[in-house]
Parts: sequence; C-alpha cells; structure tokens
Amino acid sequence: DLHRVDRRQRQMCIRDRLRIDTDKSHQLLTSHIQVAQQLQDIKEELTLLHPQTKINLNLSHCGAELGIRADHGLKLAILSLLNNACEASPQIIDINVKQQASQLIIQIRDYGEGIPQSLEGSFQQPTQSTKSSGLGLGLFLSHATIERQGGTVRLVNMSEGSNKKTLEHCGTLTEITLPLDRD
Repeated sequence: DLHRVDRRQRQMCIRDRLRIDTDKSHQLLTSHIQVAQQLQDIKEELTLLHPQTKINLNLSHCGAELGIRADHGLKLAILSLLNNACEASPQIIDINVKQQASQLIIQIRDYGEGIPQSLEGSFQQPTQSTKSSGLGLGLFLSHATIERQGGTVRLVNMSEGSNKKTLEHCGTLTEITLPLDRD
C-alpha cells in the first residue's frame, strides 16, 4: 500500500535527522581527555566504592601525553565496567592501558567466575543480567556510550576451555578500544 510506504519513509527520514542532530550535539559536547589522569581519577572513585578490592592500574605502556576526544558519559561507562569487574572479583582486578597504532586499549581483567558464553564478544542489544538483582542494561549502555565515542567493547571468558582454577585461568577480560585524539 502506497500510504504505508510513504509513512515508513517519513519515519526513516525523521530517525536519520535525529541521529544526525544527536551526532552534532555529541561533537559539541566532546573534549580532549588526558588518559592517564582520567584513569587515575576513575581508580580513586572505584577505590571508594570497593575499598576491599586491590585495583592494579598499569599505565607503563601509556604515555602521559596520550589523549582521547570524548564526552562526559565515557567516564561513567568505564566506571560501570570496572564496577562489574570488582563485583565479580572482589579481591583483585587488573587494568592495563596501552597504545596500539592510533588506538587506546584499556584491558580490565577480573578473576571471578567468567562471563557466560552468550555474552562473549561484542554485543548490540541488552542482555540478561548475570547478577540476581540486575537488569542487564549497564553493560549495554556502557557499550553504547563507548561506541558513540568511536570505540568498541569486547568480552572474553578467560576460564573457558580450561579445567584449571588458577588465577590466570579464570575470570573475564573486558577490552575497550578507543581512537586516540590527534589534536
């Protein structure tokens, strides 16, 4: 029916305009963020939330001058992913930061149970929470925020395929990749 097709095209046009407007707003709200200082600040906040967790932050492969262009939502997204890691592994988590070509790589390693296979990789929609009181939205929203910055989030179950229960053979690796700011 012609009327239905015309209506669908108008909806697509409106949706495209909203996406363009959102992207323009995002560009206006972004600023240069010094990576090392930002991650130190995030670690301090995380230590207040999880004083029992030993948080190892390795910035030795991240120059003090490295920066990214992002909005304020990125800090909350990273803090949410780190909070998940602390809840999964209350004794210890590791955060390793490095530059790889024109990308910033942040690797968050917990030593908990490991994520279910259904969550492994990258994801495009909300999932069932692995927490008894969770809705499964935190991971999805963090991913959406990081993707809006031009980045990606990837999850890897480090205990899959291993029957060993040592620290190196358990937990989850969350890898965040973000483009470096060239300004």
